[in-house]
Amino acid sequence: MKIKIILALLSLVLFSACQDKGYGTDDIINIQGVTSSEAVTILSITPANTLPQRAYIDLSFSSYMDTASLVQGSVKLIDLNTSAELSTLSSAYKNHLFIRPESSLTLQHTYRLTVKQNVKDIFGNTLDKEYTTTLLCVEDFYKSVEAGVTHSMAQSRDGDIFIWGSNLKKQIIAIDEDIDPEDESDLASLRMPLGISGLQGTLSYSAGATSSVMITKEKNFAALGEDTLLTEALADLQATSKGFNHTVVLQENGEIYSWGSNSNGQLGNGGIFESFKPVQEFTKAKDWSAISAGLNFTLALKSDGTLWGWGTTEYGQIGEALYNERRIPHQEDSNQTDWAQISAGGFHSAMLKTDGTLWSFGKNDRGQLGDGNTTDSRSAVQESSNATWTQVSAGYKHTCAIQTDSTLWCWGANDYGQLGVADTTDRNTPTQVGVDTDWQSVAAGQNYTLATKTNGTLWAWGRNASYQLGLADKNSDRVSPEEVK
Repeated sequence: MKIKIILALLSLVLFSACQDKGYGTDDIINIQGVTSSEAVTILSITPANTLPQRAYIDLSFSSYMDTASLVQGSVKLIDLNTSAELSTLSSAYKNHLFIRPESSLTLQHTYRLTVKQNVKDIFGNTLDKEYTTTLLCVEDFYKSVEAGVTHSMAQSRDGDIFIWGSNLKKQIIAIDEDIDPEDESDLASLRMPLGISGLQGTLSYSAGATSSVMITKEKNFAALGEDTLLTEALADLQATSKGFNHTVVLQENGEIYSWGSNSNGQLGNGGIFESFKPVQEFTKAKDWSAISAGLNFTLALKSDGTLWGWGTTEYGQIGEALYNERRIPHQEDSNQTDWAQISAGGFHSAMLKTDGTLWSFGKNDRGQLGDGNTTDSRSAVQESSNATWTQVSAGYKHTCAIQTDSTLWCWGANDYGQLGVADTTDRNTPTQVGVDTDWQSVAAGQNYTLATKTNGTLWAWGRNASYQLGLADKNSDRVSPEEVK
């Protein structure tokens, strides 16, 4: 197996509310400190990307910033279209100055951001002039989403990756110090999306319980959180999927490698011990075409349309009727060859066939199989509507999918409103989310759901205890879709 150096610690830039108009990383500004001969260097602002209406703006300095110098009026944000000044919240963390507009910006409006000269670094150096830049607010732009356990990920149309929610395991920001979960100021959680600089064009990404994993455009593996413990790196990759405590990657040559927990055989190598380095699945096949990691099991498709699984199968979540566990790849019992899309959830799996029909197997205590009852199934059962579908996502105990007419439907557990149907009552058949017909992608997580529309807007609903909905307000749950701005 070809090995390359792992990209484990990623360069981070909190997402800007707008686009940098004519400045950016090519226009680095050196500002001479008043009380020192050393220059205070503003390294960059967020690169020129198409970004949403409401977000943090990040200024990165060469030295740690003095929070006390951020007195009222140190930062001003003016809407040049209306001449109105917007209220902002400013804070410093290490060498970053974070600026957050307290209200949603207006599309296509131009803003002037000014940092006053009284801002200091921890050495007492002050800016000897104001720093001013112009920002253009542009339309929302999200293309796809990934919902984890307590944190979330999304990708823009430009290919940039954004992350938000819990950061208790540094799955969002790779900081050195321990995080105090009682202190929001130290980034224990991010209430709104944060952009990862340098990962434009990411090929694949996945949000797990305590890590965020990605395949870069260079086809290497990158991670934040507990997956940075990986002791070997991989190259020539095309996809990755994150389970609760294990990670799966698919190489360009059709081979599958995994690492992490193996208590239920979820690595598929025939063993029982966890691994901190990639191990190949037992058959060493080279014709795998898709992967999906569930709670403690793994699903995979082959290029011939067959569906395979390994790990726990206590409820039949890999289509296995005889055993409660498989430590090597097992083809689902029907041996069909027309499977086209897979999604492994908490205790169940959902799949699409080439004809667009939707099937599931596994635990069904909350109606997550969508077949009209709450009986577990070890073989694939079709959802009750017999509709045709373009995408499906299996969550912890619920499922969401998009039909060919771009309507969105969810079913299963609904304790926190994760079905998005304006109540907290479970459904055992597909139930439409609103009446809109412009849904583009959907991701069902642990008790919450994310989705994008064809106009690039991002929507969220369900559990929000760790701000995983990205709504920037109090961490209250939502029972209906709400736009992430």
